[in-house]
Amino acid sequence: AEPFVVEEVVLNNSRFENAWLSQLGQFGSWINGMQSPPTSVSLQDLLKEESPAPEGYKCPNPKCMQVGCSTRTTQYLRLPQNLILHINRAQADGSRCDIALEFENSLNLFKLNQVAHFGKPLDRNLSPCPTTYSLRGAVFHRGPSARSGHYFAYVTFDGRWVRLDDDKVIVPS
Repeated sequence: AEPFVVEEVVLNNSRFENAWLSQLGQFGSWINGMQSPPTSVSLQDLLKEESPAPEGYKCPNPKCMQVGCSTRTTQYLRLPQNLILHINRAQADGSRCDIALEFENSLNLFKLNQVAHFGKPLDRNLSPCPTTYSLRGAVFHRGPSARSGHYFAYVTFDGRWVRLDDDKVIVPS
């Protein structure tokens, strides 16, 4: 059984705009020229309780029918053994967001209000489980656009971070 996720979409929320970064509240004001662009954003900020509805989501309300006017919340009813996150940095025009993404060695979904539970958080077997995940690896893309470039990864091996790049294994100094 896969993890069970509950998503709620709130329609016609005019606080947000189309670009994914502008939908992050405090980070969005730089798009309108109110402040300079942030140099980085944390993974925890991206996973906050309320986030934009998927890009291109169209409000089903016949009076609205706008794209990008909704927010969504996500909560896990059953937690996976391994949590895999995909942060899409591609933008609609084919470019990609170059703002650095910072992430910690661990991520607690309970503290981010990502866990719906009934007394105790549950795993896929409906057994009580922890809500903190340890970072084991990260995959990166480097290239001129979202459609061209090269993938490489950093993973933990024997307690150390190593870079996997095609047939090379590099231990950073």
